[in-house]
Amino acid sequence: AWPRTTPTLMLPGPLEDDERFKGHDGSAARVAALYLRRMTRLRHMDFDQALWQMLCLCSDPRRVYRSATYHRGTKHQWARDDPAFVVLIAYLLLVSTAAWCIGFGRGSPLSVLSLALYVLLVDFVVLGAALSTLAWTVANTYLLLPSGGRGGRSGGSGGGD
Repeated sequence: AWPRTTPTLMLPGPLEDDERFKGHDGSAARVAALYLRRMTRLRHMDFDQALWQMLCLCSDPRRVYRSATYHRGTKHQWARDDPAFVVLIAYLLLVSTAAWCIGFGRGSPLSVLSLALYVLLVDFVVLGAALSTLAWTVANTYLLLPSGGRGGRSGGSGGGD
């Protein structure tokens, strides 16, 4: 027997409807400035939680999903407001870039610096923003169900099974 309602995919809504932006105007520049300002406060970041998430994403992603779902239920937001995950990824990218340069004989400081800037700015920031925007657009266009659900019975006691 089919359930009476069809589950809907839970994705963050548009920026202005999101609960986490209720304290300020919600412009993208303001949110980015707040996030970048939090990146400079290393003592306030939860690196243990971010490292736990990274390790669990490789070994048991279901645990991270359950943790994010619990976070959504308690704080009413999907995103982490702690940039420790991004800082750790950037650090690991810098270490792997330096190792790659040394391993392939590009050990001059200028080549290491130029490749590190390219990896961080182009590969991580620009391509990451472009791909996440594309994925967000596809998900919000094709994966959201109408609020009433599709194919479910609407109210009352319907016919037999």
